[in-house]
Amino acid sequence: MEALRWGKEQLVSTDEARRTVEVGPSSAYEAVTRSMVDGLADDVKEIRNRINGMFWLIAGTVTIDLVMRIASVGS
Repeated sequence: MEALRWGKEQLVSTDEARRTVEVGPSSAYEAVTRSMVDGLADDVKEIRNRINGMFWLIAGTVTIDLVMRIASVGS
């Protein structure tokens, strides 16, 4: 019975070992490419944040203009 448990544990451990995926770079080219892609992703995030900031600036300006027109404060 003990041998059966040992065999089952070995089978489960080999299944778990097969499920793992190595995500580290396997070559220098892959490492350089990955670092370039990471840098590009950071640049895209920065541009997206700037566009979001501009969107909220314009939305706030339009809202203030509408409130001022409703209150007859503006022109």
